[in-house]
Amino acid sequence: SDDSGDDSDDDPILPPKHRSDRSLDSFGCPRIIVVDVSGVHELRVRPCRCSDDAQFSFSDQLLRMGLYPASTKDTRTAFTFHVLDDYDLDNLISKSSASRYYLKLKRLTSNLFPHRVADRYRELMRVIRQWRDLKSRQRVGLAFSSQDSISSGGLALFCPACPQPEVNLPDDWKSDSEQ
Repeated sequence: SDDSGDDSDDDPILPPKHRSDRSLDSFGCPRIIVVDVSGVHELRVRPCRCSDDAQFSFSDQLLRMGLYPASTKDTRTAFTFHVLDDYDLDNLISKSSASRYYLKLKRLTSNLFPHRVADRYRELMRVIRQWRDLKSRQRVGLAFSSQDSISSGGLALFCPACPQPEVNLPDDWKSDSEQ
Protein backbone atom coordinates (compact mmCIF):
# COMPACT_ATOMS: atom_id res chain seq x y z
CA SER A 1 0.00 0.00 0.00
CA ASP A 2 1.05 3.59 -0.63
CA ASP A 3 1.67 5.40 2.67
CA SER A 4 2.99 8.65 1.21
CA GLY A 5 -0.37 10.39 1.49
CA ASP A 6 0.62 12.80 -1.30
CA ASP A 7 -1.36 11.25 -4.11
CA SER A 8 -4.89 10.94 -2.79
CA ASP A 9 -7.64 10.48 -5.36
CA ASP A 10 -9.43 13.66 -4.26
CA ASP A 11 -6.37 15.92 -4.42
CA PRO A 12 -7.40 18.88 -6.63
CA ILE A 13 -3.81 19.80 -7.50
CA LEU A 14 -2.24 16.54 -8.62
CA PRO A 15 -3.50 14.92 -11.81
CA PRO A 16 -5.73 11.83 -11.40
CA LYS A 17 -4.13 8.50 -10.54
CA HIS A 18 -5.58 6.74 -13.56
CA ARG A 19 -2.68 8.00 -15.72
CA SER A 20 -0.59 5.35 -17.35
CA ASP A 21 2.67 4.54 -15.58
CA ARG A 22 4.52 6.11 -18.51
CA SER A 23 3.23 9.62 -17.71
CA LEU A 24 4.43 9.60 -14.07
CA ASP A 25 8.06 9.52 -13.05
CA SER A 26 9.53 7.54 -10.14
CA PHE A 27 8.61 10.36 -7.71
CA GLY A 28 4.98 10.44 -8.85
CA CYS A 29 5.41 13.72 -10.73
CA PRO A 30 3.50 14.03 -13.97
CA ARG A 31 5.51 14.10 -17.17
CA ILE A 32 3.93 16.32 -19.77
CA ILE A 33 4.76 17.21 -23.34
CA VAL A 34 5.61 20.90 -23.63
CA VAL A 35 5.55 22.38 -27.13
CA ASP A 36 7.74 25.47 -27.53
CA VAL A 37 9.31 27.36 -30.44
CA SER A 38 12.49 25.41 -29.67
CA GLY A 39 10.74 22.07 -30.19
CA VAL A 40 8.68 19.40 -28.46
CA HIS A 41 9.94 18.45 -25.01
CA GLU A 42 8.89 15.91 -22.39
CA LEU A 43 9.29 17.48 -18.96
CA ARG A 44 8.66 16.42 -15.39
CA VAL A 45 6.38 18.93 -13.69
CA ARG A 46 5.62 19.02 -9.99
CA PRO A 47 2.54 21.02 -9.07
CA CYS A 48 3.10 23.66 -6.42
CA ARG A 49 1.62 22.89 -3.02
CA CYS A 50 2.51 26.20 -1.37
CA SER A 51 -0.31 27.77 0.60
CA ASP A 52 -0.65 30.58 -1.95
CA ASP A 53 -0.82 28.27 -4.99
CA ALA A 54 -2.59 25.29 -3.41
CA GLN A 55 -5.95 26.81 -4.31
CA PHE A 56 -5.15 26.55 -8.04
CA SER A 57 -5.60 23.36 -10.07
CA PHE A 58 -2.74 21.85 -12.03
CA SER A 59 -3.98 23.39 -15.31
CA ASP A 60 -4.36 26.80 -13.63
CA GLN A 61 -0.80 26.57 -12.35
CA LEU A 62 0.40 25.80 -15.87
CA LEU A 63 -1.42 28.88 -17.16
CA ARG A 64 0.23 31.02 -14.49
CA MET A 65 3.62 29.74 -15.73
CA GLY A 66 2.88 30.73 -19.35
CA LEU A 67 1.85 27.25 -20.49
CA TYR A 68 -1.51 26.71 -22.14
CA PRO A 69 -2.80 23.22 -21.27
CA ALA A 70 -4.34 21.18 -24.08
CA SER A 71 -7.00 20.05 -21.61
CA THR A 72 -8.00 21.02 -18.10
CA LYS A 73 -8.62 17.43 -17.05
CA ASP A 74 -5.66 15.05 -16.89
CA THR A 75 -3.29 17.47 -18.63
CA ARG A 76 -0.62 15.69 -20.66
CA THR A 77 0.28 18.43 -23.14
CA ALA A 78 0.91 22.16 -22.81
CA PHE A 79 1.89 24.83 -25.31
CA THR A 80 3.94 27.88 -24.39
CA PHE A 81 2.29 31.23 -25.02
CA HIS A 82 5.31 32.01 -27.19
CA VAL A 83 4.68 29.09 -29.57
CA LEU A 84 1.00 30.03 -29.91
CA ASP A 85 1.86 33.63 -30.77
CA ASP A 86 4.61 32.44 -33.11
CA TYR A 87 2.25 30.10 -34.96
CA ASP A 88 -0.34 32.87 -35.28
CA LEU A 89 2.25 35.22 -36.77
CA ASP A 90 3.72 32.51 -39.00
CA ASN A 91 0.25 31.64 -40.28
CA LEU A 92 -0.62 35.29 -40.90
CA ILE A 93 2.61 36.30 -42.64
CA SER A 94 3.84 33.09 -44.31
CA LYS A 95 0.44 31.42 -44.72
CA SER A 96 1.91 28.21 -43.35
CA SER A 97 -0.53 25.54 -42.28
CA ALA A 98 -0.62 24.08 -38.80
CA SER A 99 0.63 20.73 -40.09
CA ARG A 100 3.67 22.37 -41.72
CA TYR A 101 4.35 24.41 -38.60
CA TYR A 102 4.19 21.33 -36.37
CA LEU A 103 6.42 19.44 -38.80
CA LYS A 104 8.95 22.27 -38.42
CA LEU A 105 8.80 21.88 -34.63
CA LYS A 106 9.32 18.13 -34.96
CA ARG A 107 12.37 18.74 -37.15
CA LEU A 108 13.74 21.23 -34.62
CA THR A 109 13.35 18.60 -31.93
CA SER A 110 14.89 15.72 -33.86
CA ASN A 111 16.04 16.39 -37.39
CA LEU A 112 17.13 12.78 -37.98
CA PHE A 113 14.10 11.07 -36.44
CA PRO A 114 11.10 13.45 -36.59
CA HIS A 115 8.72 10.46 -36.64
CA ARG A 116 9.81 9.66 -33.05
CA VAL A 117 8.68 13.06 -31.73
CA ALA A 118 5.32 13.07 -29.96
CA ASP A 119 2.51 13.99 -32.34
CA ARG A 120 0.47 16.79 -30.81
CA TYR A 121 -0.96 18.22 -34.03
CA ARG A 122 -4.58 17.56 -33.02
CA GLU A 123 -4.01 19.31 -29.69
CA LEU A 124 -2.35 22.25 -31.46
CA MET A 125 -5.43 22.70 -33.65
CA ARG A 126 -7.76 22.74 -30.63
CA VAL A 127 -5.56 25.07 -28.58
CA ILE A 128 -4.95 27.52 -31.41
CA ARG A 129 -8.72 27.95 -31.89
CA GLN A 130 -9.09 28.71 -28.19
CA TRP A 131 -6.04 31.00 -28.26
CA ARG A 132 -7.40 33.01 -31.20
CA ASP A 133 -10.77 33.37 -29.50
CA LEU A 134 -9.10 34.63 -26.32
CA LYS A 135 -6.93 37.05 -28.30
CA SER A 136 -9.93 38.46 -30.19
CA ARG A 137 -11.81 38.91 -26.92
CA GLN A 138 -8.78 40.62 -25.43
CA ARG A 139 -8.50 42.96 -28.43
CA VAL A 140 -12.04 44.26 -27.96
CA GLY A 141 -11.84 44.35 -24.16
CA LEU A 142 -13.99 41.28 -23.43
CA ALA A 143 -11.28 38.84 -22.36
CA PHE A 144 -12.97 37.91 -19.09
CA SER A 145 -16.62 38.37 -20.07
CA SER A 146 -19.12 35.57 -20.32
CA GLN A 147 -20.60 34.47 -23.64
CA ASP A 148 -23.90 36.21 -22.80
CA SER A 149 -22.35 39.70 -22.76
CA ILE A 150 -21.02 39.48 -26.34
CA SER A 151 -23.50 40.69 -28.94
CA SER A 152 -23.60 39.43 -32.51
CA GLY A 153 -20.55 40.87 -34.27
CA GLY A 154 -19.14 42.04 -30.94
CA LEU A 155 -15.69 40.62 -31.69
CA ALA A 156 -15.43 42.23 -35.13
CA LEU A 157 -12.76 44.88 -35.56
CA PHE A 158 -13.68 48.37 -36.72
CA CYS A 159 -12.97 48.80 -40.43
CA PRO A 160 -12.61 52.46 -41.44
CA ALA A 161 -12.87 51.57 -45.16
CA CYS A 162 -16.28 49.91 -44.89
CA PRO A 163 -19.25 52.24 -45.47
CA GLN A 164 -20.90 53.00 -42.13
CA PRO A 165 -23.78 55.45 -41.63
CA GLU A 166 -22.99 58.37 -39.31
CA VAL A 167 -19.27 57.50 -39.54
CA ASN A 168 -17.98 57.78 -43.10
CA LEU A 169 -21.12 58.21 -45.25
CA PRO A 170 -22.74 61.57 -45.99
CA ASP A 171 -26.07 62.24 -44.25
CA ASP A 172 -28.01 62.11 -47.52
CA TRP A 173 -26.43 58.89 -48.82
CA LYS A 174 -29.79 57.10 -49.17
CA SER A 175 -31.25 59.79 -51.43
CA ASP A 176 -28.16 60.15 -53.62
CA SER A 177 -29.10 58.85 -57.08
CA GLU A 178 -25.51 58.24 -58.12
CA GLN A 179 -24.92 55.72 -55.35
